[in-house]
Amino acid sequence: MDAGKLKHKVEVWGKKGGSTNSLGKNTKEDKKIKDLWCDFIPQTNSMQNRPAETILVRCTHKVVCRFNSAKMIKNDMYLKYRGRRFDVKYVSDPYMSNTRMDIWVEEVIE
Repeated sequence: MDAGKLKHKVEVWGKKGGSTNSLGKNTKEDKKIKDLWCDFIPQTNSMQNRPAETILVRCTHKVVCRFNSAKMIKNDMYLKYRGRRFDVKYVSDPYMSNTRMDIWVEEVIE
């Protein structure tokens, strides 16, 4: 793992804590969990025409970071970078080497 390539600082967000609302139901709120240094590698892009002359653009990226920094990331979390949101699709440890973590994310732009 070449730490010099980890040049993007992203925020990891997810459902954390929570409170009880007026109906007595527990609600979880999105909160920032931690900052993470990583590298973005673009993978795929697609455009779809939708009703009312709108276009849906889907961009997927592979986010590479250190294993120990990212082993707590789950599929229900998301990353924020420069005001853009990237939903986590899945997380993998390539070659089971415990040195780096590949986080596959998708940015949906409407």
